[in-house]
Amino acid sequence: MGKENNERYVRYLIARLSAYRNVWWSLANEWDVPRIKNEVDWNGIGTLLQMEDPHQRLRGIHNWYYADSHFFDHSRPWVTHVSAQTFFFFNAIEWRGKYNKPLLFDEMRYEGDVSSSWGNMNAKDMTSYFWKAGLSGGYGTHGDTFRNDSDDETEVRWWAKGGTLPGKSPERIAYFKKVMEEAPVTEMKPRLVKLSSRSVPADISDKIDRKIIDELNNNIYVFSKEAEHYLAYTEDAGRTIEVDLPGGKQYQLEVMDTWNMNVLREETVPPGKFSLETSRPYTAIRLVAQPAPASSQ
Repeated sequence: MGKENNERYVRYLIARLSAYRNVWWSLANEWDVPRIKNEVDWNGIGTLLQMEDPHQRLRGIHNWYYADSHFFDHSRPWVTHVSAQTFFFFNAIEWRGKYNKPLLFDEMRYEGDVSSSWGNMNAKDMTSYFWKAGLSGGYGTHGDTFRNDSDDETEVRWWAKGGTLPGKSPERIAYFKKVMEEAPVTEMKPRLVKLSSRSVPADISDKIDRKIIDELNNNIYVFSKEAEHYLAYTEDAGRTIEVDLPGGKQYQLEVMDTWNMNVLREETVPPGKFSLETSRPYTAIRLVAQPAPASSQ
């Protein structure tokens, strides 16, 4: 359209849409598609939004390829959050430190039954992605891609039209959300306990074997506010979760089955070295410091 028409159109969109409180600005769906990558003044458009949107809605720009070599420069002042189409959770702590902005795993694959790998996750793996994303300090986003019509011309998937999510992960994502809402998440920091000896390849890209990515992602994820609130998650049985609990108080332990959405075990544990071996897959734990008993007069 050219620079002048682009800016005119963006100003029109701001005037028409910015007053709606549910609006987020995403400058591109997959900005790094080679055909358009260098043809658009992304920074110019982003800066225009920043300068002229009176409501200062969130602003991001979304990549296609999963590796961060294809990320936009999210350190730009007009970018409010990292919109990353990726499921490389093992890199989340690095990206949080690099950009110092909220990290969204935007399109981290879909629960569905299409032939493409990005849209054929089962519900257990989809739910697990949310625990990994959240406890690595990021925010997962969700959609599904179940086929609902044999005719490609008339088929309508949720990700295109909305409606009722037919998958089995949404209620379990809601359970995860509740756990996070009960935690002081803005004061918590992520820690990754690597279970694989494999190092991240220097030339990591979308062409890397999916099994390698799964191995790199298969860790113990710990998210905590020291001496107050701890969450930990691993998707395998037989893994040992360890947390150092500062002294001076007791901690309330909950062992959660994230798939069945229930508490398997609840007890009070003393300070010191806490250790628990998971007896089933998709296990999370929560440790919350308890108030010290009132001293007797």
